[in-house]
Amino acid sequence: MKKRLEELRGSLEVYRARMNGCDPSILPVLSELERLDKEGALPARMLKSTKLPQELNRAWWRRESHGPVAARSGMLLLTWIKRTNRDDDEDDD
Repeated sequence: MKKRLEELRGSLEVYRARMNGCDPSILPVLSELERLDKEGALPARMLKSTKLPQELNRAWWRRESHGPVAARSGMLLLTWIKRTNRDDDEDDD
């Protein structure tokens, strides 16, 4: 699973490097990440080790992506931030 998630992160990085925030070609990658997230395959530790949240937290995703790409990447990031913060809080107990 980790290898696949790293491949998906690589796809996100390549998309960002192309600098075309209107191109919908990344939507299948976001769809796969959304599906994996709904299936519970992305626990906080996996997210941290694959650095997926760090990629979607880059300024480019907020400033340069548009439409469905911006909306879906933003929702994934918010979900993941909540999950990783909750996991950090549990580790403090």
